[in-house]
Amino acid sequence: MPGAPLGTLARLPFGLLKYLLIAALLLAAYPAFSAEAILASRVWPAQEYTRVTLESAHPLRHHFFFVDDPQRLVVDLEGVELGPELKALPEKVGNDDPYIKAVRVGVNRPNVVRVVFDLRTAVKPSVFPLAPAGEYKHRLVLDLYPEQAIDPMEALIAERLRDAPRSSGGGSAVAVAPPAKRYIVCPMSGCLRPRTSTVCA
Repeated sequence: MPGAPLGTLARLPFGLLKYLLIAALLLAAYPAFSAEAILASRVWPAQEYTRVTLESAHPLRHHFFFVDDPQRLVVDLEGVELGPELKALPEKVGNDDPYIKAVRVGVNRPNVVRVVFDLRTAVKPSVFPLAPAGEYKHRLVLDLYPEQAIDPMEALIAERLRDAPRSSGGGSAVAVAPPAKRYIVCPMSGCLRPRTSTVCA
């Protein structure tokens, strides 16, 4: 009979109906109660790339995309609460970071926290999870590489030449030939020395 299930429900004790209703409400609200907390956030800037990690007790659901004018990298974290570690992430980005200008964090929509990286230059991100290891729990890793790869040898030579002492005679810089012709990097110490010399400067 079509009316049998409703009649059966109506004959249940009122107390049991109340508990069933409470259980249904709790199940419906479960995602709000189970929001993931970010346990730690870290930023390691370097000339080669900048690494950002978000650590949590469980794997993070996420997706990312770019926005232009100005350049931004947007990362949406699903099922994550906007806790102290995420709120403190902007303060962990230094003024000397070569790729990240600033970070903004906020609730984008229910159950989604959005992290926006304002970029100094075009980047090529690598985003991947890391399983727990040692004292670390699950981590979401964002490596921000420059869109145009940097030659580490050229970067080292440019840095050494930039820091080289200048002539005290007329106050002008010492004339320096192209580094590729006059200087090489010592394989033992990593310092820059003249190509014709066997002793590190």
